[in-house]
Amino acid sequence: MRIFFLSVFCLVLFSFQQKESKKKTKQFPVSGIITGTSAYCSGARPPAELLAQLAIPKPKPNKKIYIKKGEVNSFDSKIFMELTTDTAGKFHAKLPAGKYLIVDEEKKDTAYYNKLLREHKTETKSFEAVDTVCLKEWFLKPDVTFEVKNAEVKNISVNYRKECFNLPCTRFRGPYPQ
Repeated sequence: MRIFFLSVFCLVLFSFQQKESKKKTKQFPVSGIITGTSAYCSGARPPAELLAQLAIPKPKPNKKIYIKKGEVNSFDSKIFMELTTDTAGKFHAKLPAGKYLIVDEEKKDTAYYNKLLREHKTETKSFEAVDTVCLKEWFLKPDVTFEVKNAEVKNISVNYRKECFNLPCTRFRGPYPQ
């Protein structure tokens, strides 16, 4: 008789645990904007007004961003969510409570990192060799971090600055285009 009651108790407990695990994790709205600025990449020194205009962050429509869990973009971190900004450069998601980071295409995985190591391991006519310590630091640093704490998170902002020769941790040596 004891075995029967013990079996029934275990069955009830097991079904209760299954029901609990099937409950959805509560998710909270997360939103922000992705913007871009740009360096001046043409010939003669431009007027101050043009430099000021290039420094104003402008919305980046249709920009892909990647959300990962944690605060460091480790080499083995997995993409938790991929988003594309709307026409106003804004993004919206729903996430469970936790710590997150955002990166763009270049840091979503190690493909671009490995490409830079391969293609710029030695000095060329136009570029210095890539600084591998700097490159590792660049990769590990997220574009932004945020935390969801059982409430909506608004106004996350990331600005991507486009440089003339957009290669991290190496210097362009020329010749400059005419």
